Amino acid sequence: DFLVAIQHALYSPRVPAFAFDYWFLIWEQFVGLVGRSLVNFAYVAAAILVVTTIFIDSFRCTALILLTIVMVDVDMFAVMWALDHGFTNVSVTLLLLSLGLSVDAASHVTHAYIEVV
Repeated sequence: DFLVAIQHALYSPRVPAFAFDYWFLIWEQFVGLVGRSLVNFAYVAAAILVVTTIFIDSFRCTALILLTIVMVDVDMFAVMWALDHGFTNVSVTLLLLSLGLSVDAASHVTHAYIEVV
């Protein structure tokens, strides 16, 4: 909130000023991090739903894969909360990476199950 207030104070049309400091680059990453992260998670969930629906014939199995992946992400958020880890750009990257690894494992197990049954 402080960084946004500084931006509104400095970038007003009354006073043409530009403030720059190295720490502004560090703080700027936290301004829209939650919104951008939710959009990225939504894109990943949509891509998972489309790709697994194409390659796995059963929509029920696709829904189970998506549910498994959502639960992995919820578990990762719970572990971050339990360890008092902050929500940073590194943690967002690792959360998206965990989504990719979990979709790989879940889709292979589901595909093997469909092939056997």
